[in-house]
Amino acid sequence: MMVRKQIGVGGAFVSVLAATMLTVSACSSGGGSAEPAASSSASIQSASVAPGVEKDSVLDLNSTKDMTGVVTTVPIGKSPYDKNMPDICNFITPAAMTELGVETKKKGFYGSPLVYQACLLRPAASFTTDFTLGAGIFVNNIQEHLGAPSLRDALIRSGVSIAPKVEAYELRDRATNKTGGPYSCEVAWGTFYGTASINIIDDNSEEGICDRTVAAAKILQPLLPKSPSQMRPTS
Repeated sequence: MMVRKQIGVGGAFVSVLAATMLTVSACSSGGGSAEPAASSSASIQSASVAPGVEKDSVLDLNSTKDMTGVVTTVPIGKSPYDKNMPDICNFITPAAMTELGVETKKKGFYGSPLVYQACLLRPAASFTTDFTLGAGIFVNNIQEHLGAPSLRDALIRSGVSIAPKVEAYELRDRATNKTGGPYSCEVAWGTFYGTASINIIDDNSEEGICDRTVAAAKILQPLLPKSPSQMRPTS
């Protein structure tokens, strides 16, 4: 039997969805199998790169350079990662799933899969509290993400340390919270490809919700793509 633990503070597991409170549609499924974390390697096929792209820049799709902490300012309309979005479930290891208290994972997204990808994780069906844990990656750069209509005026804190060289933003959906729930907190940070995001939605309590979101982000951040060569489209 899997050992489960709470993440962060607040005492209870909560519903977690990636990015915003839009409808999430599951696209393919997979259990908590021992899938290896995706990584750059010699076996990765070369991608087409536009003429004049500087080697090992954020625009170089074939770069294997570790770009942890690099924050792109390339707008979505000029991003080379448009249509180059991997299935991030492949990056989430069994060890991380155990730490997060989840047993199954499922590829999921809303909107276009060409500019956004997510992995949705759930506990065992027998577990008494239902929740979903989602990690999302976006082609949008962080400023475009923060400027989205659903997130405007939602920023409550910046400079949140997620990892060495990685600082994130905390956002709250105040309009939804004013109705009495569900409560939510998003932690998002800029990356070389755009934005990474973790969002907790709790139908019952807002106690420590941002602390719990930060705790989940700290577990997942080291597993997400670190180099352009890891950004390959998956069906």
